[in-house]
Amino acid sequence: MRTNIPKGKQIIVVTGPESSGKTTLVNRLKSDYGVPIVTEFARTYLAQKADLGYEYSDLETMARCQNIQEAEAHQAYPVIICDTDIITIDIWAMEVFGKSIGLPNNNVDQKHYLLCKPDIPWVADPLRENPDDRDRLFEVYEQYLKKHKLSYEVLDAEARSLWAV
Repeated sequence: MRTNIPKGKQIIVVTGPESSGKTTLVNRLKSDYGVPIVTEFARTYLAQKADLGYEYSDLETMARCQNIQEAEAHQAYPVIICDTDIITIDIWAMEVFGKSIGLPNNNVDQKHYLLCKPDIPWVADPLRENPDDRDRLFEVYEQYLKKHKLSYEVLDAEARSLWAV
């Protein structure tokens, strides 16, 4: 089991389907490593809307803002932890609208993705949409990471509890 941030990787991105333990893991890593986190901009953006609906253009805005947050944090700190990044928004765009957002992924060569398996119970929340196909979405995430040749490892519930200092 890995116990340190991989050599040469300065950005750890916790990603995966909804309700798979991402934010819990991010908060633990923040505490264990003492580094700043970049939160999921989409949650902030959608929570501020009067309704929870969104258009493709909203996803483009969320992606740009997520990239800006990440770039600003990484400029200020050598190592950061991200509670998702642009790939989540890109997958979301493809799932809902059938097309990619096409924005660049910041500092991709410095990133290591922790892909969380959805092997814990679903927890409802007003911003979550997919309680019934988390396993399929996990496969979508893994295929995306492979297709783009991104550094990643899969974490099940047990591994998430061990991935720490």
